[in-house]
Amino acid sequence: MPDSPSVAVLILNWNGERDTIEAVDSLSSSDYVSFQTIVIDNGSRPESRDEIRRARPDAEIVENGANLGYAGGNNAGLRLALERGAAYCLVLNNDAVVDPTTLTRLVEAAESDSTLAVVGPRVYRYDDPDTPFYPAWRIDWRRWLFHRVDEDGESGDIADVDYVQGCAMMIRSRFLREQGLFDERFHLYCEDADLCVRAQRAGWRTVELRTARIRHKGYGSSSKESPLKTYYSLRNQLLFIAKHAPKRNRPLLRAQLLTFGVGHYAIRALKSLGRGDFRRGFATLRAVARALLDWSLGRYGAGPRWLFRS
Repeated sequence: MPDSPSVAVLILNWNGERDTIEAVDSLSSSDYVSFQTIVIDNGSRPESRDEIRRARPDAEIVENGANLGYAGGNNAGLRLALERGAAYCLVLNNDAVVDPTTLTRLVEAAESDSTLAVVGPRVYRYDDPDTPFYPAWRIDWRRWLFHRVDEDGESGDIADVDYVQGCAMMIRSRFLREQGLFDERFHLYCEDADLCVRAQRAGWRTVELRTARIRHKGYGSSSKESPLKTYYSLRNQLLFIAKHAPKRNRPLLRAQLLTFGVGHYAIRALKSLGRGDFRRGFATLRAVARALLDWSLGRYGAGPRWLFRS
């Protein structure tokens, strides 16, 4: 691509040095030339940063000094990329690996349509490269907020989506300068959906490019059913409803989340207790209670520190 636009690839590390090194290595085989990889360390233990430096001494590592979450950590990288004049920023989870042609295809798609704010690749399972991680997410403002769909009903290489998955989203720098970065109140979870909804309401498009691929391990910073994920998912969905849902739909969406959502977490906790995993069961119940308390008091950003020990 002549006069290739510059891309800053931002990889957030939090004590995940093995995954981070693999993500950096996958970029070394990219057929796109005009990009720079920046590892943003989110307050990892020193051994994690040292291992990355030993394995990849040429890798640039920016140290945040504390765990600022997905939103705050990536925002530190986005600010640096914008200062350096990058045309696009690819926010990439450290537990993802990219195909050699992915960067080129993402940039070509973005360059073909100036209304594209966020372009995401199709996400496949790391251990099963032919199986999509989840084909699509939808936002339903009338019934159940976030839900997965097996088929999104659109054909072709590029499709408009309600939001691009945060594990890999290429964002146009001009959009970031005009509309702002991730909302750090979310800290972890829902900030990708928030960014995309903000883009759409400002007249931009958010799309998935199906010819671009990554493979994703999933849940690199939190296990699938961890109290940490329970807390941020519940609290942040309530924040997302308050921020974006049509006013007439908010009571129903909140009621459904506070009944079915909380009920789902309660059943999960009871199953843990039934298996004799009392620590996980009580931690899940505690996470639900704290999420509801913090939401009711308008306390957002970083949650309680004990979540990371649960």
